[in-house]
Amino acid sequence: MTKDVILRYLLIGIFLVATATGLNVIFQGIAGIPESGLITQASVDNELRFMAVFWVAFGVYCLMLSRNVYENKKNIVFVAVVFLCSGVARLLSFVTVGQPIELFIGAMAVELVLPVVLFVLSSSLNGQDERQLQPTEGASE
Repeated sequence: MTKDVILRYLLIGIFLVATATGLNVIFQGIAGIPESGLITQASVDNELRFMAVFWVAFGVYCLMLSRNVYENKKNIVFVAVVFLCSGVARLLSFVTVGQPIELFIGAMAVELVLPVVLFVLSSSLNGQDERQLQPTEGASE
């Protein structure tokens, strides 16, 4: 599998996870979060649903970028930076508020590692999509 294909699959994976989890929170609110407890503050639920819309939009943006990773290299680096910042924000919460459930620790690990992979893959893409290149010499004979 080539680097561009791996990058496309990663971006589509982000889209799928962001869309599924974001829509879950939009429609269920805080109740859609595992082990969230029975007590729900209206302001926390309200803010969470608001932020979930941006998480879904981020996923859709990743899907759009996956269509042509060569033309979208700079935007993929932006996605990697935003994704890394989300992991750092989770880490800040861990340090200042306390340990979340294991699911969120796993999410934090992905958010701290996956951006490096996205950056390395997008930075290693040279030129244009191999499928769009001219046939090699002798192939047209």
